[in-house]
Amino acid sequence: MAQAGHMAHELPDARYPRPEDRIAAANYRWKTVGENVAFGQANAAKVLDAWMHSRGHRINILNSTFTEMGAGYAVDRTGRPYYVQVFGRPLS
Repeated sequence: MAQAGHMAHELPDARYPRPEDRIAAANYRWKTVGENVAFGQANAAKVLDAWMHSRGHRINILNSTFTEMGAGYAVDRTGRPYYVQVFGRPLS
């Protein structure tokens, strides 16, 4: 997303356009997954506050179906920060 300079769950022109594509590229074998994305906030604390005040993002964070979580941070060419949380439950 930072490389594309655009935040979205799906990036049609990206090498891995959908969250499922990005997760597969990491060789994560999943039963269920979720993703929270954000950009432009000054720091991770502000992102988490925004996510916790957003119904859909909060549902992902509190969803007990997910047993694992990964987080990422990157900046685009202009220095704008991008944040991501990926939630998963691996195949048993």
